[in-house]
Amino acid sequence: IDVGINLSDIGFVYAIAILMGVIAPNLSNKFVKLVGSEKWALIIEDIVIGVFFIFVSIVTSPIIAVLIFYTGAFSESIGRPIRNAFMHKRIPSKIRATTASISNFASSGGSIIALLLAGYIIDTFGLRMGFIFGGLAAIPVILSLLMIKNEK
Repeated sequence: IDVGINLSDIGFVYAIAILMGVIAPNLSNKFVKLVGSEKWALIIEDIVIGVFFIFVSIVTSPIIAVLIFYTGAFSESIGRPIRNAFMHKRIPSKIRATTASISNFASSGGSIIALLLAGYIIDTFGLRMGFIFGGLAAIPVILSLLMIKNEK
């Protein structure tokens, strides 16, 4: 698949994304304060990732696609510590380790299924549809977060 980026530059693109992944978690507390709660920080993070997944499907400029990729990487990295704190506050310490293990197991299993499904969608409908389906996958996550009651 030609994305308009030299193969030799892909490593550099990923290196910058990894650097963003190191910087972003340090800003997560500020982001939570800005939006008012961990729940809304996670909802916004998932919306950003979903929208940018869909947006990258219509972009033709490699530079814009890379910038969208960086935004997604930043959003995902800023959300990781927020998601962990959100979970830890809602699960009693007695079952927290077990719950975290099950959550990681489900996440890994879900990733395997999602990647297989993405491969099928891309092979059947094309790369653009793969990105659109990837973006739409954020909807159930967002709806799940909306159903969680706010802390008192």
